[in-house]
Amino acid sequence: MKTTVLIIEDSPSMARTYDGFLRRAGMETIVVETCAAGIDEISREEPHAVLLDLHLPDGSGLKLLRWLQKEGRKVPVIAITANGSMGTAVEAMREGARDFLVKPFSGPKMIAALEQMWMRTEEETDDTPVPAPAAKPQPQENQAIASQMIGESLPMKAVYKIIEAAAPSDASVFITGESGTGKELAAEAIHRNSGRSRGPLVILNCAAIAPNMLESEVFGHVKGAFTGAVSDREGAAERAHGGTLFLDELGEMEIGLQSKLLRLLQEGTYMRVGESKERRADIRFVAATNRDPRKAIVEGKLREDLYFRLNVIPITMPPLRERGMDTVLIASSFLERFAKEHGKTQTTFDEGARAALASHGWPGNVRELMNVVRRAVILGTGQGDEVTAEDLALAMQLDGEGQAPVVSFSEGAWDAVVEPLHVTERRAIERALAVTEGNIQEAARLLEINPSTIYRKKTSWAV
Repeated sequence: MKTTVLIIEDSPSMARTYDGFLRRAGMETIVVETCAAGIDEISREEPHAVLLDLHLPDGSGLKLLRWLQKEGRKVPVIAITANGSMGTAVEAMREGARDFLVKPFSGPKMIAALEQMWMRTEEETDDTPVPAPAAKPQPQENQAIASQMIGESLPMKAVYKIIEAAAPSDASVFITGESGTGKELAAEAIHRNSGRSRGPLVILNCAAIAPNMLESEVFGHVKGAFTGAVSDREGAAERAHGGTLFLDELGEMEIGLQSKLLRLLQEGTYMRVGESKERRADIRFVAATNRDPRKAIVEGKLREDLYFRLNVIPITMPPLRERGMDTVLIASSFLERFAKEHGKTQTTFDEGARAALASHGWPGNVRELMNVVRRAVILGTGQGDEVTAEDLALAMQLDGEGQAPVVSFSEGAWDAVVEPLHVTERRAIERALAVTEGNIQEAARLLEINPSTIYRKKTSWAV
């Protein structure tokens, strides 16, 4: 008996492509264009699998998935989506789809996804095994991506799929997400799995560089271009030639400089500061921001044309609070690393610690989690090989009261604790920089001030 796959796809050209992939692999196919027609076909005779486009003329493919669940039918479904519809793909997984593919994809990738889905289905049920297609199973390529990042949640699987699809091309990628969600890790994975992996990956954090020096950092400068330019210096654009340039926190770049960056994107040319000679650079661009780019455009902080040039392939990094048990997986990785680093014996988290990790909101995301685990390793009780909830010292309810101790002062004691405002201000900024390990953008976010304020204050302290 041959394997039958139902293709639900409203684009005739795409349907023909999928049909060709499957028939060459020795399978039979049925092709329909709407959800309603798909439901009719499944009602007549269940196929061995369904390839379901999520955007159909009579509504979302989610409708078919919900119908399958309501009818109690166990037909395995692979959802098909475009790069810009990853939220719908994750929702499809929650509604019962076994996997999803991101357009465009190759025939071997489609066959591999079907093979692995059938193997998983066979392991989970006692039903008669599905007849194997003629083609040999192929390993899923996104396993390589997953091995470079930690996480097994549905939102992270969606990220892996996009990286897998985007990496081989030279298309620009725009990564959004809260601070500490791993945008730089995603950029590194894109570069590592691209055709430019043997070239350089240059990382430039636009928020960590004084605004008046950022142009020089991006494009370089010549001797005498400004006070302190004692020699020629290449910029990030020159260093990234033949590789990838990752511009982190792009929203902190001044609008005037954004226009010069746009020229580099469009024409591949730039000039060093203080130079009239035009230079060329072959670069793949990846940009990131923790802001809402649409809001930044409205506020005049991000050029719309630059955004559209960079936003060819969008990736949204999910916050840690939406990643389920990924929190414990990541914490365990940090625990192994820091225990070895500091010569400690802890190897695991006890039940209370796991509950604390899973229930905390993690506003600082993975960066906050890393600092908490490091602190638990260094300052923990050191009794046995387990980290306890108390060791984690999280700012959450651990003792049932959840209240920090209240310190009171008598009237005459205030003189001893009140200090000049500029001293308090400096202390707050220096503490924020210490907590964020020198990350000015993150420190500014915690203090709810502009990063340029920190640069200005640090300059005044040095005088």
